[in-house]
Amino acid sequence: MFRALRLRSWGQGSTASKELQDLATFFSAALILAGLLWAPVPLLFGSLVLFTAVALLLPLAGPIAVVLSLPFSPLNRTFLGPGHGAALSATEMLIGITVLAATVWVVRPDCRRVGPTRVVHSNRQSAIRNLRSALGSRDIAIGVFVFLLAGMASLLVSVRPRESLHEFRLLVVEPVALYVAVVLLLPHGRSACRSVFLLGTAFALAGATISLVGLYQYVAGVNLITAEGVYRIRGLYGSPNNLGLFLDRTLPLSAGLALGTGRLDWRFAGLALIQGLAVILTFSAGAWIGLVAAFLVLAALQGRRHLARLVGLLLAGIIIAAPLVASVERLRLRLSLAEGTNELRLRVWQSALAMIRDHPVTGIGLDNFLYYYRDRGYMLPSAWREPNLSHPHNLVLDLWLSLGLAGLVAFSWLLVRYGVALFRMRHHHSSAQRALVHGVIGASVAGLVHGLVDNSYFLPDLAVTFWVGFAIVSVLGASASHTRSPITPPAADSYPGAGPAWEGHA
Repeated sequence: MFRALRLRSWGQGSTASKELQDLATFFSAALILAGLLWAPVPLLFGSLVLFTAVALLLPLAGPIAVVLSLPFSPLNRTFLGPGHGAALSATEMLIGITVLAATVWVVRPDCRRVGPTRVVHSNRQSAIRNLRSALGSRDIAIGVFVFLLAGMASLLVSVRPRESLHEFRLLVVEPVALYVAVVLLLPHGRSACRSVFLLGTAFALAGATISLVGLYQYVAGVNLITAEGVYRIRGLYGSPNNLGLFLDRTLPLSAGLALGTGRLDWRFAGLALIQGLAVILTFSAGAWIGLVAAFLVLAALQGRRHLARLVGLLLAGIIIAAPLVASVERLRLRLSLAEGTNELRLRVWQSALAMIRDHPVTGIGLDNFLYYYRDRGYMLPSAWREPNLSHPHNLVLDLWLSLGLAGLVAFSWLLVRYGVALFRMRHHHSSAQRALVHGVIGASVAGLVHGLVDNSYFLPDLAVTFWVGFAIVSVLGASASHTRSPITPPAADSYPGAGPAWEGHA
Protein backbone atom coordinates (compact mmCIF):
# COMPACT_ATOMS: atom_id res chain seq x y z
CA MET A 1 0.00 0.00 0.00
CA PHE A 2 2.78 2.44 0.93
CA ARG A 3 4.54 1.72 -2.36
CA ALA A 4 1.33 2.31 -4.31
CA LEU A 5 0.82 5.67 -2.59
CA ARG A 6 4.43 6.63 -3.21
CA LEU A 7 4.25 5.75 -6.90
CA ARG A 8 1.08 7.76 -7.36
CA SER A 9 2.40 10.69 -5.34
CA TRP A 10 5.48 11.03 -7.49
CA GLY A 11 3.51 10.98 -10.72
CA GLN A 12 3.82 7.28 -11.59
CA GLY A 13 0.22 6.30 -10.86
CA SER A 14 -2.65 5.99 -13.33
CA THR A 15 -4.32 9.11 -14.64
CA ALA A 16 -7.62 7.97 -13.09
CA SER A 17 -6.14 8.47 -9.61
CA LYS A 18 -5.09 12.10 -10.14
CA GLU A 19 -8.39 13.70 -9.21
CA LEU A 20 -8.55 11.66 -6.00
CA GLN A 21 -4.94 12.61 -5.28
CA ASP A 22 -5.77 16.30 -5.74
CA LEU A 23 -8.66 16.06 -3.29
CA ALA A 24 -6.49 14.14 -0.83
CA THR A 25 -3.79 16.79 -1.12
CA PHE A 26 -6.15 19.68 -0.35
CA PHE A 27 -7.97 17.79 2.39
CA SER A 28 -4.78 16.72 4.16
CA ALA A 29 -3.30 20.23 3.86
CA ALA A 30 -6.43 21.84 5.35
CA LEU A 31 -6.74 19.25 8.11
CA ILE A 32 -3.11 19.53 9.22
CA LEU A 33 -3.30 23.33 9.04
CA ALA A 34 -6.24 23.25 11.45
CA GLY A 35 -4.20 21.06 13.78
CA LEU A 36 -1.22 23.42 13.66
CA LEU A 37 -3.45 26.41 14.41
CA TRP A 38 -5.69 25.13 17.18
CA ALA A 39 -4.57 21.72 18.49
CA PRO A 40 -3.14 21.46 22.04
CA VAL A 41 0.66 21.35 22.23
CA PRO A 42 0.96 17.52 22.42
CA LEU A 43 -1.26 17.16 19.36
CA LEU A 44 0.67 19.96 17.69
CA PHE A 45 3.78 17.80 17.64
CA GLY A 46 1.71 14.92 16.29
CA SER A 47 0.36 17.17 13.53
CA LEU A 48 3.90 18.11 12.52
CA VAL A 49 4.99 14.48 12.32
CA LEU A 50 1.85 13.45 10.42
CA PHE A 51 2.15 16.24 7.89
CA THR A 52 5.82 15.47 7.32
CA ALA A 53 4.77 11.98 6.25
CA VAL A 54 1.99 13.39 4.07
CA ALA A 55 4.38 15.89 2.41
CA LEU A 56 6.77 13.06 1.57
CA LEU A 57 3.94 11.07 -0.04
CA LEU A 58 2.17 13.99 -1.74
CA PRO A 59 4.76 16.55 -2.86
CA LEU A 60 2.17 19.27 -3.59
CA ALA A 61 0.70 19.03 -0.09
CA GLY A 62 3.50 21.14 1.38
CA PRO A 63 3.28 24.14 -1.00
CA ILE A 64 -0.53 24.05 -0.95
CA ALA A 65 -0.61 23.98 2.85
CA VAL A 66 1.79 26.94 2.98
CA VAL A 67 -0.47 28.97 0.69
CA LEU A 68 -3.61 28.07 2.64
CA SER A 69 -1.88 29.12 5.86
CA LEU A 70 -0.94 32.63 4.70
CA PRO A 71 -4.04 34.43 6.06
CA PHE A 72 -3.28 32.84 9.44
CA SER A 73 0.37 33.95 9.50
CA PRO A 74 -0.31 36.58 12.23
CA LEU A 75 -1.16 33.73 14.62
CA ASN A 76 1.86 32.23 16.42
CA ARG A 77 2.11 29.00 18.42
CA THR A 78 4.48 28.40 21.33
CA PHE A 79 5.73 24.87 21.96
CA LEU A 80 6.34 25.10 25.72
CA GLY A 81 3.39 27.16 26.81
CA PRO A 82 2.80 30.95 26.82
CA GLY A 83 5.99 32.93 27.29
CA HIS A 84 8.27 29.91 26.88
CA GLY A 85 10.02 28.47 23.86
CA ALA A 86 9.99 29.57 20.25
CA ALA A 87 6.87 31.22 18.83
CA LEU A 88 6.26 30.14 15.24
CA SER A 89 3.38 30.61 12.86
CA ALA A 90 1.81 27.70 11.02
CA THR A 91 3.28 29.17 7.83
CA GLU A 92 6.82 28.89 9.18
CA MET A 93 6.29 25.31 10.34
CA LEU A 94 4.85 24.32 6.98
CA ILE A 95 7.71 26.00 5.11
CA GLY A 96 10.16 23.93 7.14
CA ILE A 97 8.31 20.71 6.30
CA THR A 98 8.11 21.63 2.61
CA VAL A 99 11.86 22.34 2.45
CA LEU A 100 12.50 19.02 4.21
CA ALA A 101 10.30 17.17 1.71
CA ALA A 102 12.16 18.77 -1.20
CA THR A 103 15.51 17.81 0.34
CA VAL A 104 14.41 14.20 0.80
CA TRP A 105 13.16 14.09 -2.78
CA VAL A 106 16.55 15.27 -4.04
CA VAL A 107 18.66 12.78 -2.09
CA ARG A 108 16.46 9.68 -2.03
CA PRO A 109 17.03 6.89 -4.59
CA ASP A 110 14.28 6.42 -7.16
CA CYS A 111 13.39 2.76 -7.80
CA ARG A 112 11.53 1.87 -10.98
CA ARG A 113 10.82 -1.50 -12.52
CA VAL A 114 11.94 -1.83 -16.13
CA GLY A 115 11.03 -5.29 -17.38
CA PRO A 116 12.15 -7.96 -14.91
CA THR A 117 14.73 -5.72 -13.23
CA ARG A 118 14.67 -2.73 -10.90
CA VAL A 119 16.55 0.37 -11.95
CA VAL A 120 17.85 2.53 -9.10
CA HIS A 121 19.04 6.08 -9.71
CA SER A 122 19.25 9.35 -7.82
CA ASN A 123 16.92 12.30 -8.28
CA ARG A 124 19.81 14.70 -7.78
CA GLN A 125 20.56 15.23 -11.47
CA SER A 126 16.93 15.78 -12.43
CA ALA A 127 16.51 18.15 -9.47
CA ILE A 128 19.51 20.21 -10.55
CA ARG A 129 18.19 20.23 -14.11
CA ASN A 130 14.76 21.42 -12.94
CA LEU A 131 16.29 24.16 -10.81
CA ARG A 132 18.52 25.36 -13.64
CA SER A 133 15.65 25.42 -16.12
CA ALA A 134 13.41 27.27 -13.65
CA LEU A 135 16.04 29.92 -12.96
CA GLY A 136 16.25 30.30 -16.74
CA SER A 137 19.63 31.98 -16.83
CA ARG A 138 22.56 32.72 -14.60
CA ASP A 139 21.51 36.33 -14.00
CA ILE A 140 18.35 35.22 -12.13
CA ALA A 141 20.42 32.98 -9.89
CA ILE A 142 22.79 35.90 -9.28
CA GLY A 143 19.81 38.13 -8.47
CA VAL A 144 18.51 35.67 -5.87
CA PHE A 145 22.01 35.27 -4.41
CA VAL A 146 22.58 39.05 -4.18
CA PHE A 147 19.17 39.44 -2.52
CA LEU A 148 20.24 36.93 0.14
CA LEU A 149 23.60 38.64 0.58
CA ALA A 150 21.91 42.02 0.96
CA GLY A 151 19.76 40.58 3.73
CA MET A 152 22.86 39.26 5.49
CA ALA A 153 24.66 42.59 5.07
CA SER A 154 21.71 44.44 6.62
CA LEU A 155 22.45 42.64 9.88
CA LEU A 156 25.84 44.36 10.07
CA VAL A 157 24.41 47.90 9.97
CA SER A 158 21.38 47.29 12.16
CA VAL A 159 20.97 49.17 15.44
CA ARG A 160 18.56 46.44 16.53
CA PRO A 161 20.29 43.18 15.45
CA ARG A 162 17.75 40.92 17.15
CA GLU A 163 14.81 42.43 15.27
CA SER A 164 16.78 42.40 12.01
CA LEU A 165 17.75 38.75 12.43
CA HIS A 166 14.09 37.85 12.99
CA GLU A 167 13.06 39.69 9.83
CA PHE A 168 15.95 38.16 7.87
CA ARG A 169 14.73 34.68 8.76
CA LEU A 170 11.07 35.46 8.22
CA LEU A 171 11.18 37.62 5.08
CA VAL A 172 14.35 36.58 3.26
CA VAL A 173 15.64 33.11 4.14
CA GLU A 174 12.36 31.22 4.55
CA PRO A 175 10.62 32.62 1.42
CA VAL A 176 13.69 32.04 -0.77
CA ALA A 177 14.09 28.51 0.62
CA LEU A 178 10.41 27.90 -0.15
CA TYR A 179 10.95 29.18 -3.71
CA VAL A 180 13.70 26.61 -4.27
CA ALA A 181 11.61 23.85 -2.65
CA VAL A 182 8.54 24.59 -4.80
CA VAL A 183 10.66 24.59 -7.97
CA LEU A 184 12.09 21.21 -6.99
CA LEU A 185 8.76 19.66 -5.96
CA LEU A 186 6.62 20.82 -8.88
CA PRO A 187 6.84 18.62 -11.96
CA HIS A 188 8.19 20.21 -15.11
CA GLY A 189 7.00 19.67 -18.66
CA ARG A 190 3.38 18.98 -19.59
CA SER A 191 2.32 18.06 -16.07
CA ALA A 192 3.46 21.43 -14.69
CA CYS A 193 0.24 23.20 -15.70
CA ARG A 194 -1.90 20.98 -13.51
CA SER A 195 0.34 21.45 -10.46
CA VAL A 196 0.62 25.23 -10.67
CA PHE A 197 -3.12 25.45 -11.28
CA LEU A 198 -3.66 23.70 -7.95
CA LEU A 199 -1.41 26.30 -6.29
CA GLY A 200 -3.47 29.05 -7.91
CA THR A 201 -6.61 27.41 -6.57
CA ALA A 202 -5.06 27.39 -3.09
CA PHE A 203 -4.48 31.16 -3.30
CA ALA A 204 -8.11 31.72 -4.33
CA LEU A 205 -9.35 29.57 -1.43
CA ALA A 206 -7.04 31.35 1.03
CA GLY A 207 -8.34 34.74 -0.07
CA ALA A 208 -11.97 33.63 0.17
CA THR A 209 -11.40 32.09 3.62
CA ILE A 210 -9.98 35.23 5.21
CA SER A 211 -12.66 37.28 3.41
CA LEU A 212 -15.38 35.19 5.04
CA VAL A 213 -13.76 35.86 8.42
CA GLY A 214 -13.85 39.60 7.69
CA LEU A 215 -17.45 39.50 6.46
CA TYR A 216 -18.47 37.67 9.64
CA GLN A 217 -16.73 40.38 11.68
CA TYR A 218 -18.72 43.06 9.86
CA VAL A 219 -22.08 41.31 10.33
CA ALA A 220 -21.38 40.46 13.99
CA GLY A 221 -19.77 43.82 14.75
CA VAL A 222 -16.63 42.26 16.29
CA ASN A 223 -12.92 43.03 15.83
CA LEU A 224 -13.65 46.04 13.63
CA ILE A 225 -11.53 49.18 13.22
CA THR A 226 -13.47 52.43 13.49
CA ALA A 227 -11.76 55.25 11.60
CA GLU A 228 -12.96 58.47 9.99
CA GLY A 229 -16.62 57.57 10.16
CA VAL A 230 -16.49 54.00 8.79
CA TYR A 231 -16.23 50.44 10.15
CA ARG A 232 -13.32 48.54 8.60
CA ILE A 233 -12.82 44.77 8.61
CA ARG A 234 -9.34 43.31 9.12
CA GLY A 235 -9.68 39.53 9.33
CA LEU A 236 -6.89 38.17 11.53
CA TYR A 237 -4.53 41.04 10.71
CA GLY A 238 -3.69 43.99 12.89
CA SER A 239 -4.78 46.48 10.23
CA PRO A 240 -7.45 46.53 7.49
CA ASN A 241 -4.72 47.66 5.09
CA ASN A 242 -2.90 44.35 5.64
CA LEU A 243 -6.04 42.44 4.67
CA GLY A 244 -6.32 44.67 1.61
CA LEU A 245 -2.70 43.94 0.69
CA PHE A 246 -3.29 40.19 0.75
CA LEU A 247 -6.56 40.40 -1.20
CA ASP A 248 -4.72 42.53 -3.75
CA ARG A 249 -2.94 39.31 -4.70
CA THR A 250 -5.69 36.73 -4.39
CA LEU A 251 -8.64 38.59 -5.91
CA PRO A 252 -7.05 39.28 -9.35
CA LEU A 253 -5.75 35.71 -9.39
CA SER A 254 -9.27 34.40 -8.71
CA ALA A 255 -10.69 36.69 -11.40
CA GLY A 256 -8.05 35.56 -13.89
CA LEU A 257 -8.92 31.92 -13.24
CA ALA A 258 -12.62 32.75 -13.61
CA LEU A 259 -12.25 34.60 -16.93
CA GLY A 260 -9.09 33.30 -18.55
CA THR A 261 -10.63 30.38 -20.50
CA GLY A 262 -13.03 32.56 -22.48
CA ARG A 263 -16.00 31.29 -20.47
CA LEU A 264 -16.95 32.32 -16.95
CA ASP A 265 -15.98 29.69 -14.37
CA TRP A 266 -18.59 30.19 -11.66
CA ARG A 267 -16.51 28.46 -9.00
CA PHE A 268 -13.72 31.02 -9.17
CA ALA A 269 -16.19 33.82 -9.89
CA GLY A 270 -17.89 33.03 -6.58
CA LEU A 271 -14.57 33.09 -4.74
CA ALA A 272 -13.71 36.41 -6.41
CA LEU A 273 -17.09 37.90 -5.43
CA ILE A 274 -16.54 37.01 -1.75
CA GLN A 275 -13.11 38.64 -1.84
CA GLY A 276 -14.47 41.68 -3.65
CA LEU A 277 -17.06 42.32 -0.93
CA ALA A 278 -14.37 41.98 1.74
CA VAL A 279 -11.89 44.32 0.09
CA ILE A 280 -14.60 47.00 -0.21
CA LEU A 281 -15.20 46.77 3.53
CA THR A 282 -11.51 47.20 4.32
CA PHE A 283 -11.89 50.80 3.07
CA SER A 284 -8.26 50.56 1.97
CA ALA A 285 -7.84 53.17 -0.76
CA GLY A 286 -4.50 51.68 -1.81
CA ALA A 287 -6.13 48.26 -2.28
CA TRP A 288 -8.97 49.78 -4.29
CA ILE A 289 -6.61 51.65 -6.61
CA GLY A 290 -4.38 48.61 -7.03
CA LEU A 291 -7.35 46.42 -7.92
CA VAL A 292 -8.69 48.95 -10.43
CA ALA A 293 -5.29 48.87 -12.16
CA ALA A 294 -5.27 45.06 -12.01
CA PHE A 295 -8.73 44.71 -13.54
CA LEU A 296 -7.89 47.20 -16.29
CA VAL A 297 -4.90 45.01 -17.20
CA LEU A 298 -7.01 41.83 -17.02
CA ALA A 299 -9.62 43.42 -19.28
CA ALA A 300 -6.94 44.50 -21.75
CA LEU A 301 -5.65 40.91 -21.86
CA GLN A 302 -9.16 39.74 -22.75
CA GLY A 303 -9.38 42.21 -25.65
CA ARG A 304 -10.21 45.80 -26.49
CA ARG A 305 -13.96 45.24 -26.21
CA HIS A 306 -13.65 44.03 -22.63
CA LEU A 307 -11.36 46.95 -21.78
CA ALA A 308 -13.83 49.48 -23.24
CA ARG A 309 -16.67 47.94 -21.23
CA LEU A 310 -14.69 48.07 -17.99
CA VAL A 311 -13.66 51.69 -18.57
CA GLY A 312 -17.31 52.56 -19.16
CA LEU A 313 -18.36 50.78 -15.97
CA LEU A 314 -15.65 52.59 -14.00
CA LEU A 315 -16.73 55.98 -15.30
CA ALA A 316 -20.37 55.23 -14.48
CA GLY A 317 -19.33 54.03 -11.03
CA ILE A 318 -17.37 57.21 -10.36
CA ILE A 319 -20.37 59.37 -11.33
CA ILE A 320 -22.75 57.35 -9.15
CA ALA A 321 -20.35 57.19 -6.18
CA ALA A 322 -19.43 60.89 -6.21
CA PRO A 323 -22.15 61.91 -3.67
CA LEU A 324 -21.10 59.03 -1.38
CA VAL A 325 -17.46 60.12 -1.50
CA ALA A 326 -18.43 63.63 -0.52
CA SER A 327 -20.50 62.44 2.45
CA VAL A 328 -18.06 59.87 3.94
CA GLU A 329 -15.17 61.50 5.76
CA ARG A 330 -12.61 58.77 5.03
CA LEU A 331 -13.32 58.81 1.29
CA ARG A 332 -13.29 62.60 1.17
CA LEU A 333 -9.90 62.76 2.91
CA ARG A 334 -8.44 60.40 0.30
CA LEU A 335 -8.83 63.23 -2.23
CA SER A 336 -6.80 65.73 -0.20
CA LEU A 337 -3.01 66.00 0.15
CA ALA A 338 -3.24 68.64 2.86
CA GLU A 339 -4.84 66.56 5.61
CA GLY A 340 -5.44 63.02 6.79
CA THR A 341 -3.45 59.94 5.77
CA ASN A 342 -2.21 61.40 2.48
CA GLU A 343 -0.58 64.35 4.24
CA LEU A 344 1.08 61.98 6.72
CA ARG A 345 2.42 59.75 3.90
CA LEU A 346 4.13 62.76 2.33
CA ARG A 347 5.84 63.55 5.64
CA VAL A 348 6.93 59.92 6.10
CA TRP A 349 8.40 59.83 2.59
CA GLN A 350 10.39 62.99 3.38
CA SER A 351 11.77 61.29 6.48
CA ALA A 352 12.62 58.15 4.52
CA LEU A 353 14.49 60.17 1.88
CA ALA A 354 16.44 61.86 4.65
CA MET A 355 17.48 58.42 5.94
CA ILE A 356 18.56 57.42 2.43
CA ARG A 357 20.65 60.57 2.11
CA ASP A 358 22.47 59.61 5.31
CA HIS A 359 22.75 55.88 4.43
CA PRO A 360 22.65 55.68 0.61
CA VAL A 361 24.55 52.41 0.14
CA THR A 362 23.90 50.23 3.17
CA GLY A 363 20.46 51.42 4.21
CA ILE A 364 19.53 51.14 7.88
CA GLY A 365 18.86 47.40 8.18
CA LEU A 366 15.81 45.18 8.30
CA ASP A 367 13.03 46.26 10.67
CA ASN A 368 14.91 49.36 11.83
CA PHE A 369 12.70 52.07 10.37
CA LEU A 370 10.71 52.62 13.56
CA TYR A 371 13.84 53.18 15.67
CA TYR A 372 15.37 55.66 13.22
CA TYR A 373 12.08 57.43 12.56
CA ARG A 374 10.91 57.80 16.15
CA ASP A 375 14.14 57.77 18.19
CA ARG A 376 16.81 59.33 15.97
CA GLY A 377 15.19 62.59 14.97
CA TYR A 378 13.92 61.76 11.47
CA MET A 379 10.23 62.24 12.26
CA LEU A 380 9.02 65.68 11.17
CA PRO A 381 7.20 67.75 13.82
CA SER A 382 4.07 67.85 11.65
CA ALA A 383 3.88 64.02 11.69
CA TRP A 384 3.51 63.80 15.48
CA ARG A 385 0.09 62.08 15.29
CA GLU A 386 1.62 58.70 14.29
CA PRO A 387 5.12 58.30 15.74
CA ASN A 388 5.15 54.48 15.72
CA LEU A 389 5.43 53.74 12.02
CA SER A 390 7.46 50.64 11.16
CA HIS A 391 7.88 51.19 7.40
CA PRO A 392 7.96 54.12 4.93
CA HIS A 393 4.78 53.17 3.03
CA ASN A 394 6.54 52.77 -0.30
CA LEU A 395 8.08 49.62 -1.80
CA VAL A 396 11.14 51.32 -3.30
CA LEU A 397 11.95 53.28 -0.13
CA ASP A 398 11.34 50.18 2.00
CA LEU A 399 13.67 47.99 -0.08
CA TRP A 400 16.40 50.64 -0.16
CA LEU A 401 16.32 51.28 3.57
CA SER A 402 15.92 47.63 4.62
CA LEU A 403 18.34 45.90 2.23
CA GLY A 404 20.53 48.72 0.94
CA LEU A 405 21.18 49.66 -2.66
CA ALA A 406 22.27 46.12 -3.59
CA GLY A 407 19.02 44.65 -2.29
CA LEU A 408 16.97 47.23 -4.19
CA VAL A 409 18.82 46.52 -7.44
CA ALA A 410 18.58 42.73 -7.01
CA PHE A 411 14.85 42.81 -6.23
CA SER A 412 14.18 45.21 -9.12
CA TRP A 413 16.03 42.92 -11.52
CA LEU A 414 14.05 39.90 -10.35
CA LEU A 415 10.84 41.88 -10.83
CA VAL A 416 11.89 42.75 -14.40
CA ARG A 417 12.63 39.10 -15.24
CA TYR A 418 9.38 38.09 -13.54
CA GLY A 419 7.43 40.56 -15.66
CA VAL A 420 9.17 39.61 -18.91
CA ALA A 421 8.40 35.92 -18.32
CA LEU A 422 4.73 36.70 -17.65
CA PHE A 423 4.49 38.91 -20.75
CA ARG A 424 5.88 36.12 -22.95
CA MET A 425 3.36 33.59 -21.61
CA ARG A 426 0.26 35.80 -21.75
CA HIS A 427 -1.04 34.19 -24.97
CA HIS A 428 -0.20 30.57 -24.17
CA HIS A 429 -1.97 27.85 -26.15
CA SER A 430 -3.39 26.17 -23.04
CA SER A 431 -6.46 28.01 -21.78
CA ALA A 432 -5.84 26.78 -18.22
CA GLN A 433 -2.29 28.10 -18.19
CA ARG A 434 -3.38 31.33 -19.87
CA ALA A 435 -5.99 31.85 -17.14
CA LEU A 436 -3.38 31.33 -14.44
CA VAL A 437 -0.84 33.64 -16.11
CA HIS A 438 -3.46 36.38 -16.50
CA GLY A 439 -4.33 36.05 -12.82
CA VAL A 440 -0.69 36.29 -11.76
CA ILE A 441 -0.24 39.35 -13.98
CA GLY A 442 -3.25 41.03 -12.36
CA ALA A 443 -2.04 40.16 -8.86
CA SER A 444 1.43 41.54 -9.64
CA VAL A 445 0.01 44.81 -10.98
CA ALA A 446 -2.22 45.28 -7.94
CA GLY A 447 0.64 44.56 -5.55
CA LEU A 448 3.01 46.98 -7.27
CA VAL A 449 0.45 49.80 -7.51
CA HIS A 450 -0.60 49.40 -3.88
CA GLY A 451 3.10 49.22 -3.01
CA LEU A 452 3.52 52.82 -4.11
CA VAL A 453 1.69 53.92 -0.94
CA ASP A 454 2.04 51.00 1.46
CA ASN A 455 4.07 47.96 2.46
CA SER A 456 4.25 45.52 -0.44
CA TYR A 457 6.86 42.92 0.53
CA PHE A 458 8.04 43.11 4.15
CA LEU A 459 5.22 41.11 5.71
CA PRO A 460 5.32 37.30 6.01
CA ASP A 461 2.30 36.60 3.82
CA LEU A 462 3.40 39.08 1.13
CA ALA A 463 7.00 37.81 1.01
CA VAL A 464 5.87 34.19 0.69
CA THR A 465 3.27 35.14 -1.94
CA PHE A 466 5.93 36.88 -4.02
CA TRP A 467 8.33 33.94 -4.01
CA VAL A 468 5.64 31.30 -4.60
CA GLY A 469 4.40 33.42 -7.52
CA PHE A 470 7.97 33.62 -8.79
CA ALA A 471 8.21 29.82 -8.53
CA ILE A 472 4.96 29.39 -10.49
CA VAL A 473 6.22 31.66 -13.26
CA SER A 474 9.65 29.98 -13.27
CA VAL A 475 8.18 26.49 -13.60
CA LEU A 476 5.69 27.51 -16.29
CA GLY A 477 8.40 29.31 -18.23
CA ALA A 478 10.78 26.36 -18.02
CA SER A 479 8.04 23.93 -19.01
CA ALA A 480 7.00 26.06 -21.98
CA SER A 481 10.57 26.25 -23.24
CA HIS A 482 10.93 22.46 -23.03
CA THR A 483 7.63 21.62 -24.67
CA ARG A 484 8.44 20.64 -28.22
CA SER A 485 4.89 20.40 -29.56
CA PRO A 486 2.02 22.84 -29.02
CA ILE A 487 -0.59 21.99 -26.43
CA THR A 488 -4.14 21.72 -27.67
CA PRO A 489 -6.33 24.15 -25.73
CA PRO A 490 -8.47 22.23 -23.24
CA ALA A 491 -12.16 22.73 -22.86
CA ALA A 492 -13.43 25.41 -20.51
CA ASP A 493 -14.48 22.77 -17.97
CA SER A 494 -11.20 20.86 -18.10
CA TYR A 495 -9.69 22.11 -14.88
CA PRO A 496 -8.52 19.74 -12.16
CA GLY A 497 -11.52 17.98 -10.74
CA ALA A 498 -13.55 18.35 -13.94
CA GLY A 499 -12.85 14.88 -15.31
CA PRO A 500 -10.67 13.20 -17.91
CA ALA A 501 -10.75 16.21 -20.27
CA TRP A 502 -7.94 17.76 -18.24
CA GLU A 503 -5.71 14.69 -18.28
CA GLY A 504 -4.55 15.09 -21.84
CA HIS A 505 -3.09 18.49 -20.96
CA ALA A 506 -1.42 17.67 -17.64
